[in-house]
Amino acid sequence: MKLMEIPLRYPSDNFALQSHALGFGREKGSPVWALLSEGVLAVDEALTSSRPVISRIISLGGPRVKSPEHLNFRME
Repeated sequence: MKLMEIPLRYPSDNFALQSHALGFGREKGSPVWALLSEGVLAVDEALTSSRPVISRIISLGGPRVKSPEHLNFRME
């Protein structure tokens, strides 16, 4: 497996721009697939523990949130 450092010039959630910045060629209009860190962890949990991932923890915070907290959601 080869790891690459991604420059911080583009939004981290725009995988098409990231793939372009890293020099990966693709046809115009073709999709770019990516897996976020929580997806990698879910795959690891499913493969190593033979258990499906049925919940996800998200964090709520910021200036408009009166009480920042972590929430555990069940995925259905």
